Amino acid sequence: MLKSPGYLRLVDTELQITVETSSGENFPIKIQPGKAKVISLMQQIEKKLDVPIKDQKLYHRKSRLSDAPQRRLPQELVCSLQPTVVVIVPEYIRITVENLSGGKARVVKIDKEKTLTDLMEEIPACRNLQENKEAVFFFNGRKLCPSSSEGALARLGVCSGSKLEFEVKVIFIKIYITCLPGMFSMRGVQFRCTPDETFKDLLYKIQTTRNTGMLEGATFATQERVFDPEQDTGPLQGTAFILSRFY
Repeated sequence: MLKSPGYLRLVDTELQITVETSSGENFPIKIQPGKAKVISLMQQIEKKLDVPIKDQKLYHRKSRLSDAPQRRLPQELVCSLQPTVVVIVPEYIRITVENLSGGKARVVKIDKEKTLTDLMEEIPACRNLQENKEAVFFFNGRKLCPSSSEGALARLGVCSGSKLEFEVKVIFIKIYITCLPGMFSMRGVQFRCTPDETFKDLLYKIQTTRNTGMLEGATFATQERVFDPEQDTGPLQGTAFILSRFY
């Protein structure tokens, strides 16, 4: 039995909670207060409004319940004479996203107050990117990067019917070098390069960071072949393997 000043309620008795929505649609939800958690309430709201739990902003008075969905319902709510919660219903937009690397365009339904980072979670090709990759979006001639384009989609001008193109780009590559001059350990040294840098750029990094001085005639090698910075002038992004030796 829960207690509040001048009021008692049995926790195993079904409780009816009024859900007030920001869209003006109010409805009751029944729960057992002794067992229910916030998530139980949110699950029923999801069924009623077709609003995913991750998009719900649920409040009891000034307390935002949706920030802790696994907690039990607050005693102030359960013991209230007129238990009421408020849910902010998102304003969804439907936008088309297309991968410039190929694949079928897809329509994404998303809250207009979400960000580009949230949009990435709705696109399989953009989920769980490795640390050296980032998704870049293009919209109305603008380049938008989730890491720097702050603010909601609506503030970026994205609305229902908008089309965004995207591509996943490599922003850096890691190259491991062993057998450096003066280095006796075989563990190797890691260098981080941009995909557009060349073997000359890599050689310069080695000379400046390892204090080796000028390395005339230096070449790089793997088990497959040898690379000459003077002749192999293409970007490192085209090198589909990790360098393991330096001569």
